[in-house]
Amino acid sequence: YSGKFQEAHDASKASIQSRISNLESGGVKGTGDSSKAVDDVVKDGSHFSDEFKLKPNVKYETNGYLYQTDELGRIERASGELTLEMGERNSKHQLAAGGEDRVKAPSTQGDHGGHLIGTQFNGSPLIDNIVAMNGNVNVSAYKKLEFAWAKALRGGKEVFVDIRPRYSGTSIRPDSFAISYKINGIEKVKILKNIYGG
Repeated sequence: YSGKFQEAHDASKASIQSRISNLESGGVKGTGDSSKAVDDVVKDGSHFSDEFKLKPNVKYETNGYLYQTDELGRIERASGELTLEMGERNSKHQLAAGGEDRVKAPSTQGDHGGHLIGTQFNGSPLIDNIVAMNGNVNVSAYKKLEFAWAKALRGGKEVFVDIRPRYSGTSIRPDSFAISYKINGIEKVKILKNIYGG
C-alpha cells in the first residue's frame, strides 16, 4: 500500500512541478479539453460575459495575475508571482460568488466570496478572482497560506502560486482547491477541501 501511495505522490508532484515550470517559461497549459480553445490572453476586461459571469475557455490577466476558465466559465486556474500591494474589495461581487450553488448558512458554516489571489497581493476584487469558499476555509486554512506567503514576501523572498479550484458536475462552487506554490524555488503542495475544517 505505501509503495503505491508513494508512486502516486511522486507522479502528482512531478506533474505539478512540470506545470509550474511551464508557467514560468511563459506557456500555460490548461486541464482537460477546455484548454484547446484558449489561445490568447485577454487583458482588456472582455473576459466577462456579464457583470457576474466569465466567458468560457478564456485565458485572462487581471492585476498582473493569469487566470483560465473552463467550458462553463468557471475559474479553473489562477497563477502568478505574488506582490505585496493592498488591493480593493467589492462586497457585491463577493456576495455573488457561487450563485445558486453557494452554501448559505450562518457565519463560517456557509460560503464567503473567497479571493483566489488575496486582497493583500492586489488580487482583483471582482468575480474574475472570487469563488464560493467555505467561510471556515477562507478565514483559517486559506488565510494561513496567505499569511505564510506574505511573510515570505516581507522577508524578500519570491513567491509563485498556482491555484486550481476543482468542481463536480456543472456546479460553479468548487469542491476543493489544489494549491502549489514556490517560495524561493522550494515547492509545496496543499489540497484544501471546500468544507468546514477543509
